[in-house]
Amino acid sequence: MNPLSNSKIICRAALPATALTVVLLAGTAAAQQQQRQQQDQRQQQQLRERQADERAQRAIAVHTMSDNIIGTDVVDPRGESLGSIDDLVVDLRKGRVPYAVLAFGGTLGFNRDKVAVPMQAFAWDNNEERFVLNTTRDRLEAAPEFDSEDLDKIGEESWIDRTLEVFGIDREEDREARDRRDAGERRNAEQDRRRQDQQRRDQDRDRSAADEEGKHKPFAMGSDIDEIKLLGSNGEEIGSINKLVIDRNSGNVAFATLRSGGVLGVGADTHLIPWEAMERTEDKKFRVSISSDRFENAPKLQDEEQLRDAAFIQSVYRYYQVRPDQRRDADQRRDQRRDREERRQGG
Repeated sequence: MNPLSNSKIICRAALPATALTVVLLAGTAAAQQQQRQQQDQRQQQQLRERQADERAQRAIAVHTMSDNIIGTDVVDPRGESLGSIDDLVVDLRKGRVPYAVLAFGGTLGFNRDKVAVPMQAFAWDNNEERFVLNTTRDRLEAAPEFDSEDLDKIGEESWIDRTLEVFGIDREEDREARDRRDAGERRNAEQDRRRQDQQRRDQDRDRSAADEEGKHKPFAMGSDIDEIKLLGSNGEEIGSINKLVIDRNSGNVAFATLRSGGVLGVGADTHLIPWEAMERTEDKKFRVSISSDRFENAPKLQDEEQLRDAAFIQSVYRYYQVRPDQRRDADQRRDQRRDREERRQGG
């Protein structure tokens, strides 16, 4: 046989095998690529879930009772004492603690000077369980003196500007930081927003009208919070606020606590009420979103460690049929609309 013919036969026989090999290799490469993509997707999903868990845990872990903040030491970045937290200023309109009252100087705890420090000026030292404030004693003495008997001054623009300037906080940066905290990562389904939007607008309008008429004092001292009464949705009095639960990082009020039952405080139950479930009706009265007869079956706070329990926190919000920062989101949208309107009128 012609050698050339033999080589042609061999080539023709090799061609199908070669094509098959190419197909197999291509199929293997495609399968491997698909596996890598699936593995990457799983890893990304796991990373997202882990980050979400971490964010949720961080959001819960900073919740602390108001009386745990009062009395806390404050130091400068070098660790030198500046004083201690004497009280908190609570904005009852927005459910925030915009300022902590810092007491310093004096002798043996007497005749101490007091200034209101913006909450965002503090950093928390978790190791030493104290606040760090990047300032000096001279700057503290230059800050406006705080008088708990004259809380109306806190709302004055000149007082706000001077206080922010003393502690090195720009007014615009302060507003942007507040907006980011308030909006943050707390987004909910658009359908839920549309369903509750009308109710929120009505509540915002009523609350704004009452504030404008001067019926509600905007600020209260944390030490006086127990003067505020709580009513059920049916108008029946439930009791008085006992303490506030505050997000130590943002200064937002997350919950109010109320103690009921027991004898002389012994054996009393502590109820955790979301701030979003409370609507201000009078100067020192709030109405809760559930009736008084349902209140006794509401989730109870047995231990402060439960404030770090995501499942417990979620059960509280579900029982009161509200979601975190529901009202603050509405307040933020209202403020943004007001700012846009002012800019249009100014333009």
